[in-house]
Amino acid sequence: MNIKLNIIAPALVLSACLLSGCNTATATTTDTTKIASVATKTVWLDELDLSKAVSGWEKTNAKRSNGENPLTINGSVYERGIGTHAPGHIIVKLNQGTQRFQALVGIDDEVREDAGSVKFIIIGDRKILWESDMLTSGQDPVAVNVDLSGIDELRLVVNATNDGKDSDHANWVNATFTVVGDSPVAIDLPVPPPYILTPKPGPEPKITGPKIFGVRPGSPFLFTITATGDRPIKFSATNLPEGLTLNEGNGQITGKLTQEGEHTVTFTAENAKGRSERAFRIKVGDTICLTPPLGWNSWNCWAGEVTDEKVRASARSMIDSGLVNHGWSYINIDDCWMRKL
Repeated sequence: MNIKLNIIAPALVLSACLLSGCNTATATTTDTTKIASVATKTVWLDELDLSKAVSGWEKTNAKRSNGENPLTINGSVYERGIGTHAPGHIIVKLNQGTQRFQALVGIDDEVREDAGSVKFIIIGDRKILWESDMLTSGQDPVAVNVDLSGIDELRLVVNATNDGKDSDHANWVNATFTVVGDSPVAIDLPVPPPYILTPKPGPEPKITGPKIFGVRPGSPFLFTITATGDRPIKFSATNLPEGLTLNEGNGQITGKLTQEGEHTVTFTAENAKGRSERAFRIKVGDTICLTPPLGWNSWNCWAGEVTDEKVRASARSMIDSGLVNHGWSYINIDDCWMRKL
């Protein structure tokens, strides 16, 4: 493979008068005025605080790919730029002090054998200034040259396409800002104020959660009756089949059922404010998960950074927030937990 090293240095644009042989005195006076009024400097994208950037996998890297390799697009290696992963973006505060953004964009060769595909988008003050066609692994980089005059806030976005985000390792290489005022600064993503749409539960008990539960014959039975309302709540069950035991204090039912069949049970939850009842079916057979369980998946929060404490903290939060009383029942530890860190 023919490897080429590419570095684009900032260009000096000569006056059209100088190129076309205008009157020397006129050209000198005019050009001196222009240079004094638009003195520029170059700021590289990889010089910004990339801890503010969002990456769809791992993190955004300066002068390295998302996979921590040299930035490479279709055989060409680049010393400057950033490597990220779709969906990803970075917000840059320009304060109307930047004239232009230039770069080359493309999929990094570290996923050349895979089916990475992305779209690059540049947004200025909430308007799309430029967007690429869909770019795939093995394509040549696409040049970006965008006028940013008067723009206050810039977003550099990489979106996944219809085939999902797998292998979407995206590079912004040789990426520079031409600056005439304040230097661009990467800023935090805006965080919307928290809000709760669900009405606050009342003090009286109300049984929540599934109305049917499936279990295979001979398998361990574990189900918790959940209810909102002031604590303490006393739980009871009428017609609970033999082999199962109810903990009246926390509503947990454990045990084992060995024979196929269906059982109808009546749950009761009672506290000082009132009483709640609900019919419940237990189906013993080959079908389980008869009600889709409510829970939480760690992937979009931790990705590959799974730790024991993070899992325990999430479980505690599910209890402390009261979600468990509405039937939330599991924490799903997604991929990468088995990796040695």
